[in-house]
Amino acid sequence: MSKFKDYMIESRKPKALNELFIKLGELSNSKKGKERDIAIARLAMIAELDAVNLYEQMIQYVTDADLKTILQDIANEEKVHSSEFEYILSDLDPQWEEFEDEGEEEAEEKTK
Repeated sequence: MSKFKDYMIESRKPKALNELFIKLGELSNSKKGKERDIAIARLAMIAELDAVNLYEQMIQYVTDADLKTILQDIANEEKVHSSEFEYILSDLDPQWEEFEDEGEEEAEEKTK
């Protein structure tokens, strides 16, 4: 195992965060150029969505109204960040918009 993986496994970061760091290390070694950029943008989008889920789950346990407000505000910011990565992916990945459109059509059909 690499020193990087050893460090991440032994660190005090949450397991999910460790997995993102390990995945980033793997990407930096296995992919090059635009392919790596696309993979990193996808990984960043996953990280933002994980953060949204974490903050929104925390809100369920918090009793202080101010803390709830702050957690929701930060969760909303993470949603914006996720959308920024989705935007850049539509530029980096030529198939992104095609599959996005297809997904929207399928969702519309299933929810009618």
